[in-house]
Amino acid sequence: MKFVFWQNVISIHQSAFIKALAENHDVTLVAQESLDRQRREEKWSVPEMGNAKVMVAPKANTISDLLSLDGAEHVFSGIDAYPMVYSVLKSAVSRGLKITILAEPYEWAGLKGFMRRIKYMLLSKKYGKYIKHLFTTGNKGVECYRNSLFDPNIIHQWGYFTEQNNCSETVSTADKVRLLYVGRLDSNKNIIPILKHIDKYGSYIERFTVVGDGDLMNELRAIAESNNKIKVLGRLDNSEAVEQMAVHDYLILPSLYDGWGAVVNEALAHGTRVLCSDACGASILLDGKQRGESFKRSDAIDTIQRWVKNGPVSVDEKNLVKEWAKTHISGGVAAEYFVKIIEGNNINAPWID
Repeated sequence: MKFVFWQNVISIHQSAFIKALAENHDVTLVAQESLDRQRREEKWSVPEMGNAKVMVAPKANTISDLLSLDGAEHVFSGIDAYPMVYSVLKSAVSRGLKITILAEPYEWAGLKGFMRRIKYMLLSKKYGKYIKHLFTTGNKGVECYRNSLFDPNIIHQWGYFTEQNNCSETVSTADKVRLLYVGRLDSNKNIIPILKHIDKYGSYIERFTVVGDGDLMNELRAIAESNNKIKVLGRLDNSEAVEQMAVHDYLILPSLYDGWGAVVNEALAHGTRVLCSDACGASILLDGKQRGESFKRSDAIDTIQRWVKNGPVSVDEKNLVKEWAKTHISGGVAAEYFVKIIEGNNINAPWID
């Protein structure tokens, strides 16, 4: 099959999937830019994309040629989220092409969430008949687009898929649990309240490591100064951040909203259990048993305490988590599922238990 992906950037959260897809299919990735400013600030690097042909900011005649490819499946990141992608989507629609969408849920809470729902209802009315498949991240994504009157028969579970090569060997943990947070330090990620209440579960842990930077760094440092169990590493590049996962028992992700949360994939690939909010799309990967659990905002501290009081995660338990990640959320598994859906099969996503 022939695929053309239209995206805002060349993303490390898409590379494993696209590389695997390109092993058996003709794949072209077209990006608005290599990396945006935020990702540069977060020390991302442009990923290697295997056999996929990569184009950045193509000229109009090149875009026209790609839209004219015979039998190509055109796959867009979002509908109107990025200028170049949206412009090409409208051109594809004007040509009568059937298209596929990869999309996160929109933020659904409050009055702004209601207005976004109205917006997507209008987008559904305008473009719905041209969309052959809409892949969306997590249960909230499915709910959002169904509520916005997209045909439920075209909506499929999706996620982000991270590289699983060169995962560090599992390192034995200490006598007490090690917790880890990786991400931006802002109010949406909601990590500060978790650290402010560390006294409620701190007796069970050796340390709580925080990787990241942002507007709340000064507040974080002030909290860390009063508790020597909080270790602040600041901003690390992605490979360094991922290496931290191998030596921790749990990743904590208490976001108020997260379209997915690819750090969850990275943690599971290293055998690290995850405790995250149910507002994260990637919470769908957690089983409440071996891989970790999702929690409501009000239950965050109680959930963390309940898990960590059982002590560190054993090497055997970590290996079970790693094996599940390899067989359920690898790039190859995602590519196989994606192709089957495109071919017209009605199947569940492999990460859905």
